[in-house]
Amino acid sequence: MDPVPFILIIDDTLANVIVAGNFLRREGFRVLHAENGPDGRELARKEQPDLILLDLMMPGENGFETCARLKEDPATRRIPVIFVSAVDEVASKVGGLQAGAVDYLPRPYAGEELIARVRAHLRTFSGQQEIVAGQRALLREADAVQQAFRPLPGTVPGAGFAVFSRPRPGSSGDWYDVVARDAGRVGYLAADRRWLREASALFTMTFKSFLRQQISAGLSPADLVRQLDGFCRRVLAPGQYLPACYVEFDPAPGRWTLVGAGYPPPILFGASGAPRALPLGGYPLGAFTAREFPVRTVEAAEAAKILLVSDGLLDSVSHLDTRPDRIAAFLYLCEEMAGLSLAETVQTLGEYFSPPDAPPEDDQQILGMEPGPTAPG
Repeated sequence: MDPVPFILIIDDTLANVIVAGNFLRREGFRVLHAENGPDGRELARKEQPDLILLDLMMPGENGFETCARLKEDPATRRIPVIFVSAVDEVASKVGGLQAGAVDYLPRPYAGEELIARVRAHLRTFSGQQEIVAGQRALLREADAVQQAFRPLPGTVPGAGFAVFSRPRPGSSGDWYDVVARDAGRVGYLAADRRWLREASALFTMTFKSFLRQQISAGLSPADLVRQLDGFCRRVLAPGQYLPACYVEFDPAPGRWTLVGAGYPPPILFGASGAPRALPLGGYPLGAFTAREFPVRTVEAAEAAKILLVSDGLLDSVSHLDTRPDRIAAFLYLCEEMAGLSLAETVQTLGEYFSPPDAPPEDDQQILGMEPGPTAPG
């Protein structure tokens, strides 16, 4: 059985409240009343009505101000508001709509008109909520499929990696991939799809398929990233782009190749000495035409472990540490990780900067890698 719609009337004149309330109750609506804007906003936050009838002319906080504050509050911004007022001027009607109301009903009005408008806006609001719920369900399903295709440590031949991933609720913007190449080489990619907006999970799966096609073609790391950039420019809409970093390990010379595309700088742990950031820079994939991407090579002795850290996690570093440079703050804690395994390093850093009792404001991810395979753990 559908719940009975709940209407909140915010009006300082009792006669107006009685008239509107009687019309609504006869049609089966539940009605609650507040006699001023601040009390009405508090009731709206607490009771979450299906619709608000709001008087324009009230002492203190007028209807325009009340409506604007309702729309500023995340807890009440989605509740439809209908202005009801004896002021029947164009300026007042326009002002009410600009403040965020969905309708403006001048007094005096017939009860049938009030009920018709209330029902119409309740239908519209209900339809919008169903659409939003459906979109969220589709996103959850798409992200679940994407998660299922994420490679796990110990499942990619020759790869040594560990991952910490904590997406923002309702989103999964940061992602990674690990792909085995010929001659024992392994490619690692971390990317941030938050700038892609619609259908980003579908794009991710398509992008990963294209990545594997290009890797099978035997391209160098630099040429591979250029192909990925061309793919993004063909597929993404104007204004959309993909910050990413590609890292490849070649065991024959014992060397890392890193290609930057607008992702935060990789963190390198040498066999001895303090961890350091390797500034790569570069433009995000798909952002511009005919751009070169910076390439650096590093000997394995200089990088026993490499971390690719997402922007979202680095932003958390800024909140937890007083140092003005978030990379410097992250490196400071990394110094304590020198004696830990790759998996321990990634998990310890992730849990420190992304505690489970605090939902992240952005996706948080660390992709760690090392020469040779990492045992599943």
